Amino acid sequence: MPTAALYAMGAFNRTVRELIEMRCEFAEPFVVDSTLIRDRLGAVATPVEEALDRTVAACRASRGTAPRK
Repeated sequence: MPTAALYAMGAFNRTVRELIEMRCEFAEPFVVDSTLIRDRLGAVATPVEEALDRTVAACRASRGTAPRK
């Protein structure tokens, strides 16, 4: 969305105003390096596929919806 349009919408919408401030966060992909926490605390990142499967399962469980097959 063009910057001018965001500023115009931001005059009426607080969420859009916050989005304007955060635009730089979406300019480039995030690079996450978990080396420090892994080395110091032994924490390991959950693979994305597993995290998505768990999230979908939890959402379905909270709604009472059975998984698709």
